[in-house]
Amino acid sequence: MKLAKKKSIGFFLIGALFLFCMPVLSQQAPNVGWTGLRSSSYGVMNPLFKPDKDHPFPPSGSWVNALSAMKNSFGGSPQVQPVGIWIVSKCNERANGTKDGTTLEFAGQDDPQNMIYFNPNLVDHHKYLKQFDETGQKVFLQVEPGYAPVDKLLNLVHKEFGKYKCVIGFGVDAEWNRNTDPNADPDKIPGCKVTDAEAQAWNDLIKTYKPEYRLFLKHWWYDYLPLTYRSDLIFVSDSQEFTDLSSFLSEMRSFAVYYKNCTDCSVGFQYGYPSDYKWYKKEAANLRDVPGVLGNKLALYLNNNGYTRNIGLFWVDFTMRNVWPDIFAPAQDFIGNWDQQGVYFQNSGCGKWEPLHNVPAEMTATGDLDGDGLDDLIGAWKNLGLWIRYTGAGQWKKIHDTAPKALATADMNANGRRDVLGSWDPGGVWYWDPLTGWQKLHDLPALQLAGGDFDRDGKTDLLGVWSNPDGIWIRLSSNGQWLKLKETDQLKVVTTADLNGDGVTDILGSWTYGVWWYNPVNGQWTRIHDTADRLTAGDLNGDAIDDLIGIWPNVPGVWVKYSGERPEYQWRTIPIGNAPLPKTISAGRLIDRKVIMPGNIPQ
Repeated sequence: MKLAKKKSIGFFLIGALFLFCMPVLSQQAPNVGWTGLRSSSYGVMNPLFKPDKDHPFPPSGSWVNALSAMKNSFGGSPQVQPVGIWIVSKCNERANGTKDGTTLEFAGQDDPQNMIYFNPNLVDHHKYLKQFDETGQKVFLQVEPGYAPVDKLLNLVHKEFGKYKCVIGFGVDAEWNRNTDPNADPDKIPGCKVTDAEAQAWNDLIKTYKPEYRLFLKHWWYDYLPLTYRSDLIFVSDSQEFTDLSSFLSEMRSFAVYYKNCTDCSVGFQYGYPSDYKWYKKEAANLRDVPGVLGNKLALYLNNNGYTRNIGLFWVDFTMRNVWPDIFAPAQDFIGNWDQQGVYFQNSGCGKWEPLHNVPAEMTATGDLDGDGLDDLIGAWKNLGLWIRYTGAGQWKKIHDTAPKALATADMNANGRRDVLGSWDPGGVWYWDPLTGWQKLHDLPALQLAGGDFDRDGKTDLLGVWSNPDGIWIRLSSNGQWLKLKETDQLKVVTTADLNGDGVTDILGSWTYGVWWYNPVNGQWTRIHDTADRLTAGDLNGDAIDDLIGIWPNVPGVWVKYSGERPEYQWRTIPIGNAPLPKTISAGRLIDRKVIMPGNIPQ
């Protein structure tokens, strides 16, 4: 769907008047109340802003992880609520003034008289809303009405989805209120503006569903929203096509201060549109940092220039794949480490094996340490120490003189990038951040390490295996509390994964009595296979759900249990020819750029 263009109203002058007040970003903005994402069946694009039918609507786990990433862009404060603007109807576009309505994305009986149609095959919204119920995200359900009666749309949407506790309100895109021409000037379309009477009627209607429901109205300018009716409405600007940061800040400020005297209503902003990419990409060294940097600048600018109440900040789905490629990305690559041959990975796109290093490592791990969307290789070599190979640049960096006893990666400081976890004996458990260096986590050395958000607070918790006191332990990041998960008697290996695509980190372990999966959502252990000698997980088929990868005793080959129920998503081997079994296995996304042959580790 094309986007109606915003109207230019002399914002360069406004920008000149207020730019001197723009703060230097040295702290998290205090007035961010909601952060989130816009979701539509047509808006998720890849590569950069071009429709690509090879990328379907992302699975629920990707949305959960992206909502957490967006929240963490603003410090991960518990006061910030992750919220999605979840579009469940698409306006039926008709040019040259031809009237039409909307298509609701669920099953129903078409109503041509009211120009309401149904298509349940675009997105299974029930699956996503059920997931959000379980993981704690909230959503507003939005409609694009066209000429369909909004009250009838709200009734239909509530009847279909009102049972979900994640739903906190409804929204109407006023840009498509009695408008179906994507290229038309809204000024020339009679009735496009939302009247006070309409807004009140819609708000009163949703309050009959549940008194605490809120209604948002969205447009790129307040002239098209109700002139005087306020109540507890949320007014959302989706303006775009700015020339630079100052024009963006100035126009968004003008929108916000228009509502500054309304004590019960709120304002929000959709940002990150493709039309503004040329300037906002310069706001941070890495694109994944732009939502937080740009959003904080806007929030602080408003706070210092006339609007101090909490705001909502929503990144649009048109550019999500580009900002968070590790979340909305294609398949990962299998990485094997052989005693004689060294470290290799199998290109998930073509199946070809590529060398990463010709000396076998003691252990390996992967993670995006520099925020470029590609996983970097972390390897420990005997007598050579601990090294990182940055995939994008093909450069090696030594970060420790001694190889650790345990190695993993996890985002330990909620900055959206993986850190290196290592355990030394003596020395304890440490993590390494590219900006701050090594930070100590625990005095006692661990036998195995991993990380994940096990309590669903949006921050990474530490998981480790210790012999004294014996057990698999989790240290919660929220309060530092240690929880014993399970005894380690007969344990071989433990790792983390998201095996069911719910966006919550699960725990995998192999004992002499089998491979078991722990689901933190329900607290249950489930046996999924016989004992494995080596175990890891990664998304090898690109469905955003981790696949189980392992080596089993007396069974030749490396085996993968793919996610999904189709026959091809069952047990399959990774072809390694006549090579022996690798000593370590892992997975990571390494193929978005050309792999540079590394040669030997620099001495």
